[in-house]
Amino acid sequence: MVETDDTAAYTRAIVGEILALCETDLGSALESVLRSLTFTAALSDAVLETRASRAEAPAATPQVTLQALARDLWEAGFGVTFAPSWTGVPFGAVGLGVRGAERELDGFLRAHPAWRPI
Repeated sequence: MVETDDTAAYTRAIVGEILALCETDLGSALESVLRSLTFTAALSDAVLETRASRAEAPAATPQVTLQALARDLWEAGFGVTFAPSWTGVPFGAVGLGVRGAERELDGFLRAHPAWRPI
């Protein structure tokens, strides 16, 4: 969240991003934030203007592709977990998150006959 004040115009702007793993959680988080802002604005006799926009839906990877990649990664000794991705990837591609094994994963993908990094 970024908060900016314009004392000459008597305005305060609060800009932020809300992320969630599913639409229900996103709706709940957005509602909670808007309720808090409304309550704070009411207590200070402020006029509240809000806007919300959705940048993009979470990426979906075909199940068959995801299972095959997970199996290959597991057999190569990489730990495998699953989570939704809010980072856009081309259709059919898989977004991978790696902590500390970037070079090893890149080498694995480049050497494997079925996978290639993009």
